[in-house]
Amino acid sequence: MEQFSFNPYREVDTMFEEPLVPLVEGKNMRKLTLSDLYPEILTQIFGYLDTRDKSRVAQCCQYFNEICKNRQMWKGTEARLNLKPNQNPIYQSLSVRGVSNVQVLSLKRSLRDLTSHVPIKKLKLSGCYNVTDYSLSSTVNLENLVDLDLSLCKQITDLSLYSIVGKAKNLQRLDLGGCCNLTDRGLLLISYGLRNLVKLDLRSCYSLTDRALAYLAGEVQINEPKTFNFLAKVGLIENPNCVICKRGGSGGASSSSTSSSSSRASNKVVLPKIDEFTKFGMLKLQSLVLQDCQKISDTSLDYISRIPSIQSLNLSFCVNITDNGLKHLKKLPKLSELNLRSCDNITDTALINLKDCPTIQHLDVSFCEKICNLNYHLCRHLRTLSLSACDISDSALMAVDLGALETLNLGQCRKLSDLGLRAIAEKCTRLKYIDLYGCSGVSTKGIEAIMGLSTLKHVNLGLWKV
Repeated sequence: MEQFSFNPYREVDTMFEEPLVPLVEGKNMRKLTLSDLYPEILTQIFGYLDTRDKSRVAQCCQYFNEICKNRQMWKGTEARLNLKPNQNPIYQSLSVRGVSNVQVLSLKRSLRDLTSHVPIKKLKLSGCYNVTDYSLSSTVNLENLVDLDLSLCKQITDLSLYSIVGKAKNLQRLDLGGCCNLTDRGLLLISYGLRNLVKLDLRSCYSLTDRALAYLAGEVQINEPKTFNFLAKVGLIENPNCVICKRGGSGGASSSSTSSSSSRASNKVVLPKIDEFTKFGMLKLQSLVLQDCQKISDTSLDYISRIPSIQSLNLSFCVNITDNGLKHLKKLPKLSELNLRSCDNITDTALINLKDCPTIQHLDVSFCEKICNLNYHLCRHLRTLSLSACDISDSALMAVDLGALETLNLGQCRKLSDLGLRAIAEKCTRLKYIDLYGCSGVSTKGIEAIMGLSTLKHVNLGLWKV
């Protein structure tokens, strides 16, 4: 029988209220209840419940409430809160149980109370329309924060990033998707204070230009007038002509502050001054999402190539990206995933330029209507290939090695016929998923050839007509 070892549980008295009577026929005995079990056993049992049921159990009695304070029971739990006034008991309960993942569904006041009671590791504010710069500046304790989701918080500006840089120095994942008020200056702050970011999502940040990517790559010219004035304004650099700097900067407190004023300024961010020795740039960035950032161009790809840790790059809907810009990506030794979906200026030449990137395993060029042919050297390493709505024909699929493919998307490829499907069935011996949505040129014979693959798990035939 498998042996179970339980951690000591000293917070709860494990003695029964009355001794148990052995089972003897003809004699009455007290009925055993769930509360007669040892706390260690109850901890294991309650651990199988979902979050809502755990909360209900904790409200049954004081005994169960104490047991439900075991942090192991709540490991990985995400609290979903509507922030309202006078919720300190809830925050204290989360802190006692070790719940550090929080999703804010609505916000009717600042984040001060939440962050002062709960040591948050993951904070999701996605879609909270009333999150502002003040909301983030009111946060207190973000030292443990590693994952922050601010997607669709459309009111925040670069000043919010100043607060994040000063308070969440251990941040590893940051989602700013849809924050359309962010500018290149915000990325300058990120490259200065959040150099350990692993994932950065900037999708639909329409104001970002090539200069923003230069900052991420560490290409910062402090003496440039606009850059210098911005850094002086936020108090990160000394400017003798700046009135704000003479007052100690927007992020710092005056040394002569009284006790009352210092308490009011307890949430103010104080960052080290920038000098000629200050370093910028992302050291550990692995995933970068630039979807729908339509102002970036091939110049940005040159800057991105100077971040050698990049493994995943999303450039979908970046209409100014061309074939020539993709040449720079060969400098990325770890690039394994590339998304070029709906990049209208991408042609067959782009795939030729990517042949020098042997580490790419996942490629999406869907809706790039100028792509007609594939590159042999590029395709033989791919595990995922998306060609939806491309001008791909049977001959293009027959001319390349697809032996490593596991996922193939060919939806709306009108030129595809049974001949192409038979070629796929012969070449793609590892194929697990194929999308044939809207491929009107194939018949049941081609489908039968695909279905003969032993590794195939799913086929999408939506809108397919024989």
